[in-house]
Amino acid sequence: MDLTHGLYVYESTSRPHIVWVRMSELDLSEGAPALKLDLANDTGLTGGLVGDVTDRFDRAAAMQFLPAR
Repeated sequence: MDLTHGLYVYESTSRPHIVWVRMSELDLSEGAPALKLDLANDTGLTGGLVGDVTDRFDRAAAMQFLPAR
């Protein structure tokens, strides 16, 4: 996380790609739709995610947490 520039940077350990997200461009306010970035299936060596992926997030169902015991 680069707090100075508001970037979250991810480097894959299995592929030669670095991706980053501009946190200031995401709507993190209460009630905003949940978003996800599919790093597992969209980081192929050809045509996969690389560089700024801020606009590559898709709407997703909100996470369902397990109840506390």
